[in-house]
Amino acid sequence: MTGDFKPRAAALIFTLATLASSHAATALAPLEGRTITGAKVDAYDPRAVMEYDPNMNLTWLRDWNASGPRSWAGQLAWASNLQVGSFANWSLPTSRNPDGSGPCALYNCTGSQMGYLFYEVLGNTDHSFTNAGPFQNIQHYGYWSGTADAEHPGSAWFFHLYDADTVGNNRGFQWRSDQTAWQAAVAVRPGDVAATVPEPASSALMLAGLATVALGAAARAKRRGGHAYQPVG
Repeated sequence: MTGDFKPRAAALIFTLATLASSHAATALAPLEGRTITGAKVDAYDPRAVMEYDPNMNLTWLRDWNASGPRSWAGQLAWASNLQVGSFANWSLPTSRNPDGSGPCALYNCTGSQMGYLFYEVLGNTDHSFTNAGPFQNIQHYGYWSGTADAEHPGSAWFFHLYDADTVGNNRGFQWRSDQTAWQAAVAVRPGDVAATVPEPASSALMLAGLATVALGAAARAKRRGGHAYQPVG
C-alpha cells in the first residue's frame, strides 16, 4: 500500500496543477480605464471616459447614455460620427458571433459583443443584471446593436437591460425590434486607444534622439564655419 501511495499522490498533484493551469489560462482579464487622451488609468478612476476590454480587444465608451434614446438609424449615425478626444472609428456593438455567424437569440448569447461583456466580463446571469462594472448612466431598457435583421427587413437586433417592474425581467436578452423604435446605445471601437499614445519612456527616448541629432548638426555646422538651423519659438 505504501508503494502505491507515492505514484497516486504524484498523479493527484499533477491533476490539480493541470486544472489550476487550465483555470489560469481561461481567466478573464479585468477592464482597464482610458482617459480622454488615451492614458491608462484604473477602470473606476473618475478620469476614465473609455473602458478597454483586453479579452476582446475592444474599447467601450464608459457613458452608456451619451446619445440618449434614438431610432436605430439615429444611433448608427451618432456612433459613426462620435469623436472622443482624438479617437474616432466608433460604432454600435455587433450582435453576430466572432466568426460572423448568428445572431444568437434569447439568453446567454455570449458570442455577441454586448453578450460577452454582460455575461463573461461583468459576470451577470440571465434575468439578472447585478454588476455594471465601471460603466455609468446605464439605461434599463434596450440597447441597439449595429446588426440589421436580415430575415425581417426594417428590424434590427438589440440587447435587453429591462427592469423587472417595467416590461418584464428580460435582462440579458438579445432580440430584434422595429428600427423606428427608440432605444439606448453605447459605442465601441476596435483595439486599445492607449496603443496610439506614446509611453513616457518612449517619449523620453525620442526627445533624447532628437537632441542628439541637433547636437550633431550644430557640430557639423561649426566645423564648416556656418550656423545650425535654430527653430523660432
